[in-house]
Amino acid sequence: MFLVTNLGLSYKFTKKMHTNTPNIEQRLKEERINQVLESNFQSLVGTFFNFQIQWLNAAYKSFNDFEKYLILIYLVKKTLDFYSRHFVKLSFDQYYYKNKIDIENFNAIDVSKILNIPKESTRRKILELEKQGVLLKSGKKLSIDRSAFNFQKPSITIESISNFLSIFSKILVKNKILENKFTNNEIQKHILNNYTYCWKFFFEMYIPILVNLKNHLGSLETFFIYGTCIVNQHHELNKKIKKNNEVKLFNKEDYINRILQINKTGINAMSISDITGIPRTTVVRKLSKLVKKKSLSKDNNKLYYISKKNIKELINVQYVAIKNLSVFSNKIFNGMIVKF
Repeated sequence: MFLVTNLGLSYKFTKKMHTNTPNIEQRLKEERINQVLESNFQSLVGTFFNFQIQWLNAAYKSFNDFEKYLILIYLVKKTLDFYSRHFVKLSFDQYYYKNKIDIENFNAIDVSKILNIPKESTRRKILELEKQGVLLKSGKKLSIDRSAFNFQKPSITIESISNFLSIFSKILVKNKILENKFTNNEIQKHILNNYTYCWKFFFEMYIPILVNLKNHLGSLETFFIYGTCIVNQHHELNKKIKKNNEVKLFNKEDYINRILQINKTGINAMSISDITGIPRTTVVRKLSKLVKKKSLSKDNNKLYYISKKNIKELINVQYVAIKNLSVFSNKIFNGMIVKF
């Protein structure tokens, strides 16, 4: 009886260990996700563009200065990296329980290099953040005080990126890469429950995208204005597709060529200012620079739309975004399907 009992316990233990071992074969491969994302670009890009505009809108409202916000999210990412290295995983509610968040020590020169912000500008903006009470120093301890600025929890961002991933999961199911689709609520729940873990992945995706866009157009304010023109033309392209009952899906090159043809329904400076919150005088000045660079064109009605020139540059910029988005999607989906 003792032997049988022990055998029984041994069997139960073995069975439990097997159940709780991740099924590695279930994991998705980044290369396949990237291929599907590229070949279904037209179906997904609108959701991602809308997400970007929403994120930029919320970020700009914090300081009316994208570079300050970029510095802050970079410092937050360093803290999330620290959590990950020490096996700390906090939920959304746990992370936002207090207004102050400790951050690792940082070097202004490193921040300048990674974010491609001039050294003097980086130092000046860090000092301004300290004067505003956003960055706090107490001995060797550093922290961010979220109550000291127009801080908004990324609830809308989580909802938007979850919506994108939910739509993407349906496409992956159709392509027989994913067995079951994920709903918006399922993805949100996963991100909220594993917030610091998932948001580390988000920043790893999005900070390089923002830096690349800033490098390409000179500033994130300029991209915000430029991106608003893209979103406007995307909506017009969708109207045309629906009107003509088109069902064909476009890859990124075909999509960009199609969207460039939608040039009769541009957007004016006042509308861009209303959407972005950027002062009209700044919008007009940056629009003029974009027209000079031939990134945008302006018609006789002072409506702006994407120029047919510099197509290759736009494709290259989007390639970085697609690649990073594929990596992020892969990590989130694998975190949901490789069960413990």
